[in-house]
Amino acid sequence: MKRFFAATLFSLALSSGFAQADTLKWAWEDDNGDGFWNYSVVNWNFRSANQWNNFSVSSDAYEGRSSLRFEYLNQDRNEGGGFVQAFGFALIPTSAAGNGTDPSSGGEYDRGRDLRGYDALEFYIKGTPGANQSAFNIWLRSPDGHGSVQVPINRYVHVTDNWQKVSIPMSEFSGVPAYGFQLSNVHVVGFYVNQNNNNTPFEFNVDNLSFVNRSSDSAMPAIRPWWSKDPNYNGAYNYSTTYMQGGSTVNVANQWNDVVTGSIMTGPGGQYLVEVVDLEFYHSGRGYAEANLTTSPANTGYEATNEWERDAGKPIASNQASLKFATANLVAGVKVKLVDSAGRSSRALNINNYLLNTGPYAQNYSIPTSAFAEGAFDFNSVKSVTYLVDGSVPQGNYGLKIFTLFFQKD
Repeated sequence: MKRFFAATLFSLALSSGFAQADTLKWAWEDDNGDGFWNYSVVNWNFRSANQWNNFSVSSDAYEGRSSLRFEYLNQDRNEGGGFVQAFGFALIPTSAAGNGTDPSSGGEYDRGRDLRGYDALEFYIKGTPGANQSAFNIWLRSPDGHGSVQVPINRYVHVTDNWQKVSIPMSEFSGVPAYGFQLSNVHVVGFYVNQNNNNTPFEFNVDNLSFVNRSSDSAMPAIRPWWSKDPNYNGAYNYSTTYMQGGSTVNVANQWNDVVTGSIMTGPGGQYLVEVVDLEFYHSGRGYAEANLTTSPANTGYEATNEWERDAGKPIASNQASLKFATANLVAGVKVKLVDSAGRSSRALNINNYLLNTGPYAQNYSIPTSAFAEGAFDFNSVKSVTYLVDGSVPQGNYGLKIFTLFFQKD
């Protein structure tokens, strides 16, 4: 059985692809080659390129002739006898042409763009280690000065001296508080370093800054493996998380409360070894317990290898797709839901309502992704597939052994 599932899973994964995204280029090229980004703005804690406090551009580019270059200085300041700790910001405007060049007038600087039709902010970044230590964020701003929520860069990338792609769901910028901010009227993308005793000077380059309209249906490959095996065979689902309340519990593998993994022998003669996510819930009659199964951004079905891989949202089609998994046993009452990178939950569904077929060695489930739709939950940024027991089940034990967990387009 393991051989059958693995072969099916990975042959489908290798044949899948991504559709081309619609892109609004924001900052790609220094249009006139003057060495700075016209009408950009930096404060005293980012190095300026000229008397107008523009930041500079660099010939060290991911693609094309130029990239944006920033240097955070981490210098405290005394203003009129008052101490100001080292915060910094850099504002990146764009031209009216929509081709990723710098503005040529103040009118272009003030011109807002409607970004409600875009799914993600994407760019390439490289830099020095201080970018990971400092309180380094990105945010959006409307012409009236109101800004979005600031999103920590280290949530999506560990900055190194090599170019890396960053993709941040637009839903990240729409949280609370975002007083007066209008996603329908954005005129700058900003980098912001908040006051923090851990801040240290750093440099970084950014290229191909864009907003993309990648609908969830096109962004998801034909199959999206979520969990297929424990690659290091340590009995723990690395960078998974668990949560328990009111005396209800789920078994954990270690002091970090990772979910337990293991293996079972199955098949007619017990000759097949199958790796499983081994969940043992206990419901106390109140409260709830949940196991959050995360995954690597790579389309492999392997567990995350660090926190930013764990927390990065993955696009899942909201229609004409299904969550599929198999279990070694049949159990009543366990539910499953999805959680996005902003912490919002989808609708929680009883897995037995979606039992596709059952046999002596496996129970197969197929849940339409559309059934999970709930409120502001974002299918473009799914962080975990979460199994749980809650107050809808009687007191007792609920064991579930899961294998071959994946999403598939219908």
